[in-house]
Amino acid sequence: MKKQITLLFTLGLLTCSMAISQEVNFEKFINEIQKTNSEAGEINLTWWIPKEFWEVTFKREKTMQEDQIEELLEILDPYVIFAVVDGEVGPFGGLTYTPSDSIAKTIKIIDTDNVVYRPIETNNLNPNIQNLLSAFKPILKNMMGQLGENMNFYVFSDRKDSNERLADPLTKGQIQLAYCKKNFIWKFPIGSLLPLKTCPVDNELLNGSWNYCPFHGEALITKG
Repeated sequence: MKKQITLLFTLGLLTCSMAISQEVNFEKFINEIQKTNSEAGEINLTWWIPKEFWEVTFKREKTMQEDQIEELLEILDPYVIFAVVDGEVGPFGGLTYTPSDSIAKTIKIIDTDNVVYRPIETNNLNPNIQNLLSAFKPILKNMMGQLGENMNFYVFSDRKDSNERLADPLTKGQIQLAYCKKNFIWKFPIGSLLPLKTCPVDNELLNGSWNYCPFHGEALITKG
């Protein structure tokens, strides 16, 4: 069941993201920014969508000019978006989904200092962000049926009081997303966004976020 959910989720992302930069391994990237759970009759899908997701997507889209990409990334820059599907599986396999408003009442981000952040109210969002998320909904519905139709988006400020990013996938840290007594943790940096590293023993290319080879214990060498 879990593998089927993950596959459906990934297929949906493949469509709505159009394409991905050749420098980024798409499958590994998605695996690192999404979390799935289908235990004890529940289905939970959470997708952390950092600014870097849009960057690698837009830059692969050949019809977009560099100035258009920069303009869109400037709009997205202050925000970090999370997508959530939450539901219960009935005795005969039917799904009952948690309403978006119920999730919104409890959803929050907790950073490494245990500071809590709440989502931005819809009426306080940049209208362009609202339009982007509205465009996502029918695409996900067409690709994933009820799962896509019941995917809810929550937008947070990606800036702390110090103007430091709340969730920077290229630096060391972690964030925790909590809602309805459920918790999901992402630790970063995200290896698929970093240059690969080489094991000095057998020259195997390994995750860019690792410092040591898990097989030989040797310090890894950054590729290039």
